[in-house]
Amino acid sequence: VITFTIPEAINFDRVSVRTGAVDADIESIKTAILTLEMGVGDVDIEHLEVTNYGKVSTGTGDIEINSGCMNDMNMGFGVGDVDIDAKMTGDSKISVGVGDLSLVLEGEQSDYCISASKAIGACHIHGFDVSGNNSYGVGANKITASSAVGEISISLK
Repeated sequence: VITFTIPEAINFDRVSVRTGAVDADIESIKTAILTLEMGVGDVDIEHLEVTNYGKVSTGTGDIEINSGCMNDMNMGFGVGDVDIDAKMTGDSKISVGVGDLSLVLEGEQSDYCISASKAIGACHIHGFDVSGNNSYGVGANKITASSAVGEISISLK
């Protein structure tokens, strides 16, 4: 177990985390640029703020982001469930190979333009069942969500 204690007021220019096989529990990250590459293991992030852009990728394992604001994210997950509850700004892409994607967005429907595509599994956006590749909303913040095998659920809070 490796523990880093960072004062809450610290905002990094860049954070880069690369691991092989490990479970990660992260209380808070505030950074302009994020690179998070996890091989095998579960990731639990209580609060994540990314102001410029970020890349998150995992091989196998579940990921949970409980709060925050992320801008221009490129997120790719191999096998595992993904739960994100946060505000997303800019142009973000989230793809899941095998597993469910649950995305709870902070803000109004008018804030987002959401595109979702799936191969096998259900897709729900704002409580409506979605089939095919469709876009919803005309907001400035664009989210493209895709899953090969698994359910996609996107809602607002």
